[in-house]
Amino acid sequence: DTLVRRLKTDGNWSLLDRLWLFASESQQAAQVSLVNPSSTQITEVNSPTWTINQGYTGNGSTMYLNTNYNPNSDAIQYALNSACMGGYSRTNLTESVNIIGHSDGVNSTVVSPRNAGDTITGRMHAAVNASGANTSSLGLFAVARTTSTAQAVWKNGSSVASSVTASVGIVNNSMYVLAINSSGTAAQFNTKQCSMAFIGAGSVGQLLLFNAIEAYMDSIGAGVV
Repeated sequence: DTLVRRLKTDGNWSLLDRLWLFASESQQAAQVSLVNPSSTQITEVNSPTWTINQGYTGNGSTMYLNTNYNPNSDAIQYALNSACMGGYSRTNLTESVNIIGHSDGVNSTVVSPRNAGDTITGRMHAAVNASGANTSSLGLFAVARTTSTAQAVWKNGSSVASSVTASVGIVNNSMYVLAINSSGTAAQFNTKQCSMAFIGAGSVGQLLLFNAIEAYMDSIGAGVV
């Protein structure tokens, strides 16, 4: 209740299409988006490990979450030149895979918290990454597009890197968490523990969102920032 009220006060609630709290008190609740809860629930594929008040953990090979959110058919605030998405990681490691996203072989919408070489990378409706230095994969990571040529990657409410990259098009398949949807096939499996994921407009206030999510995570004893 405190989290929802804060998101509404901050103006972010109305800008989100989906917000899943995987770090919840029940596994069934973890599959339901707080925003638009009547939307299709998350599908657990190959039983990713769920831990109360922490979230889902992948095995790096077969486990992932299908959000069942395809922006071509399910978008409300999400648009070609105004979009964002991301997730909260409770695991710190170098892992050159994306925590959430999808691709059609031409362009992608993905974000990777900490690749080999200690970099964060992400792209939104593009074939080129924005990337910057990052030595920890703990916290809230996001990629956002705010214009037809501007994309940026975010860590814990701060912009880490941006790039002038034209939007190509919206990928026409569902986004995955703990892997990506690569033209209908799961790929880039990872072993992070993911506590939440979100999808929305490019105008979502990333610092306000991080502050609200971190306050929630701290309140249940699961915050890592």
